[in-house]
Amino acid sequence: MSDPAFWFVQAPGWLLVGYLVVAQCTAAVSYSLGVKMGTQEPAEYITDVGVAFFKGFAGADLVLFTPLLAVGLLGITGAARPGLMSASARRSASRSIGRSPASGSSARHAARAGGACRKTPITG
Repeated sequence: MSDPAFWFVQAPGWLLVGYLVVAQCTAAVSYSLGVKMGTQEPAEYITDVGVAFFKGFAGADLVLFTPLLAVGLLGITGAARPGLMSASARRSASRSIGRSPASGSSARHAARAGGACRKTPITG
């Protein structure tokens, strides 16, 4: 966890989670509270349509984006099992670097399933 790349992802990620919780999610629950906190513009400035538009985006942030971001950040640390699944694309990509397309687990799975597996590289 002392890798600079790890902190390059974690630090801004958790700052974004904190910002979303304070600014977006709070205002999604109570828009007037967001206006009082100064994180949102009053409805007189952005009209009722702007408020409805904001509530749609803030509601999606509250229900989907913020929890998925937090679980993904936890997954990168290896601290949460669901987070491991959300970070699995990063892990599987790092394991497959340097392999030829015909080697690795996909070739083994194809061979077990009875599918054809090309062992020689295709040349132009």
